[in-house]
Amino acid sequence: MPKDGSSIGGQQTAPNQNNASSRDGTANKEQDARLRDELRQEIAKAAYYRAHTRGFAPGYEEKDWLEAEAEILKQRSQSR
Repeated sequence: MPKDGSSIGGQQTAPNQNNASSRDGTANKEQDARLRDELRQEIAKAAYYRAHTRGFAPGYEEKDWLEAEAEILKQRSQSR
């Protein structure tokens, strides 16, 4: 059965009621992806500033990232 309410063999079909929920699911996935990207960008920026403060000494990249991530997530949880 077509989802758009078109006809089959001369008979009108009912629109699929799942279309709205399907679109909502897609919108939610897109919004989730945007939010994850924004979070990643915030963490990257905070990690960069940590590295900058250290003069970009090598070997601390993961530490910078993990500390920045913890900081950003803590800030976000406190702002709710």
